[in-house]
Amino acid sequence: GFARQFQAMSALGRKGSGIFPFFAVDPRRDGAVEWVITSGQVGRNGPFYGVKLYPRLGYHPLRTELSPLFAFCAREGIPVTAHASWRGFPDGLPTFAEFGNPKHYRPILEGNPGLRINLAHFGDRSNEPGMIEAWGGAIAGLMRDFEGAYSDLSCYTHEAPLERYIARFQDLPNVRQRTMFGSDFNVLYFTEPCMTLDKYYRRFLETFGSRRLEEMASSVPRAFLGI
Repeated sequence: GFARQFQAMSALGRKGSGIFPFFAVDPRRDGAVEWVITSGQVGRNGPFYGVKLYPRLGYHPLRTELSPLFAFCAREGIPVTAHASWRGFPDGLPTFAEFGNPKHYRPILEGNPGLRINLAHFGDRSNEPGMIEAWGGAIAGLMRDFEGAYSDLSCYTHEAPLERYIARFQDLPNVRQRTMFGSDFNVLYFTEPCMTLDKYYRRFLETFGSRRLEEMASSVPRAFLGI
């Protein structure tokens, strides 16, 4: 499965279609970090434009093997996206959910000036509102303190969490300028059958307005990608 996805995404990245594939790194996969650093296939010339991390699968972001990866991405201007919400895959098995806590990225950003990292989901998709506050607050703190800290609102499928984001976080320093629109619609298609892409988009449009949504879906992602 991994080899098939690798080949498909490589081909997609080479087409120059405006799609920017990210290479998924699991430090437990032999040679994964070394491949990113030495292959010449991750960076502005592709086919992979950035790196994706999913610590919830069982590895801590401060794991030693990831240190050279963060250093390389900071040095070469390669963007990183990391899953940063309590829920995710494998669903119903929260053994390693805490590994996605955005607070773990503070020493990473401190040690790698210039690193651009998207802490995806802005702390939502958790089971308790208090946890959302803590994780979202940690992301907002990173945005305040580091130029390369970004996030997105993928999986914000309902009005209540969007309203909570606006009331609690949006006007904090740099949050408005660093938060991207995101749909995760390939996941929502299976987890929320009544959710359509049009319905999802219109919820954001009605909540933020066309000008703000244009920033979230265009200028902010461009800044994160460095294009």
